Amino acid sequence: MALDEALRASTLSGRDKAFATALVYGTLDNLYLYDQYLQAYSKKPLEKLDPPVLMILRMGLWQLYHSGVPESAAVNESAKLCPQVGLRSAKGFVNGMLRNILRKEKTLCPKTLEAKTGFNQDLLKVLSAQLDGEEELIALSRAFREDRGLSFRLRGDRTVIETTRQELQKLYKTKPGAYQEDVIRIFNLGGSVRDMEAWQEGLGLVQGEAAMLPAALLAHVSADHQPMDFLDFCAAPGGKTIYYHDLRPQDHLTASDLHPHRLQLLDEELKRLSIEGVRTLVHDGTSPWPEAGETFDRVLLDGPCSALGLLGGKPERRYRFSLNNQADLLETQARLLDRAGDLVSTKGYLLYSTCTLNKEENQDQLEAFLKRRPDFKKVPMDDLLKKVCPKLLGLDPALKEEAKQGYVTLWPHRTGAEGFFLTLLAKADGLA
Repeated sequence: MALDEALRASTLSGRDKAFATALVYGTLDNLYLYDQYLQAYSKKPLEKLDPPVLMILRMGLWQLYHSGVPESAAVNESAKLCPQVGLRSAKGFVNGMLRNILRKEKTLCPKTLEAKTGFNQDLLKVLSAQLDGEEELIALSRAFREDRGLSFRLRGDRTVIETTRQELQKLYKTKPGAYQEDVIRIFNLGGSVRDMEAWQEGLGLVQGEAAMLPAALLAHVSADHQPMDFLDFCAAPGGKTIYYHDLRPQDHLTASDLHPHRLQLLDEELKRLSIEGVRTLVHDGTSPWPEAGETFDRVLLDGPCSALGLLGGKPERRYRFSLNNQADLLETQARLLDRAGDLVSTKGYLLYSTCTLNKEENQDQLEAFLKRRPDFKKVPMDDLLKKVCPKLLGLDPALKEEAKQGYVTLWPHRTGAEGFFLTLLAKADGLA
């Protein structure tokens, strides 16, 4: 968000904006690797350096070893940044540090698992408990560092979708989605998605492939053509609400969220896409529902989470994640699940999803909910997933067995898209 704001306010060319973006993300991807070498060559502990100087050095190493920028330009431009952040005296230090490392290191080789993956110790602890050793941890980190382009979901009937796809293929470098038929990945947008004609005409929107699954599963489980009541319980910014509408426009949709400014984003999207009839409601999901006695046939809770499945686009979370900060989040998730469960009709379904890869927030949260709420049962999802997204189950052999148990964890290095967790629950007497 900070980068986007800075680039919008700048007068840089499209090419320079692309370079600035690569510089920021590339540096964040490799902080532990760069700090390994900076500490080895610095007489001061890194925590004693001025933070802007430390970041200039890190960006300098990205330019020297990972960008293709000429060595002299990388060193000189890095040193020139010091006066711009009010630290002119550090100019010689930056110049000397970068030249010294460059003279002695042909390549930068990570020595620790942190440097190899870019994951902090708490994150390594969480992921190591679920993956098969160091090799798979490194594979996951590579998946997060891979450029997967902009995931753009196409809208309309089959003819419109295919026409839009062909037009975008003429304009941009593209690839098909990893497993979603209606996704096209765009690699050389060169500006804002808002500048795309397809976006302006309502023919598509930015949406991750895994993020499409919650709405698709709820739209197809025990579904007929009769209108149903659907609630997106933590809806903003609204991509899942919109996708559910696209799949079942006959249903009655309600979208609630705690934050008015985020719910406004959904209202703006609904207006842009000419979608009418969606009720939006500002509501704290941990509090009782304002309409006493109201229930819904389908409830989607895509809850707040640590977002570990999105580390490719949010690399700063690799360094902020802390097991010490999880208690409040886990409590909020549990309260949201209980409130969402109260809103499911007698024969209705509840889908709980997160964009994280933390078992505590996913499987453990699910099992704790089922102990509290014996009126709910997990719904096997293997046949349903095969119906709504047939390519997905073939990407990871573990998914089919998980799906039979009523949940799936989507790992980026196995599925080729963002990380995600989903579980489908039914009221006990409504189990199909």
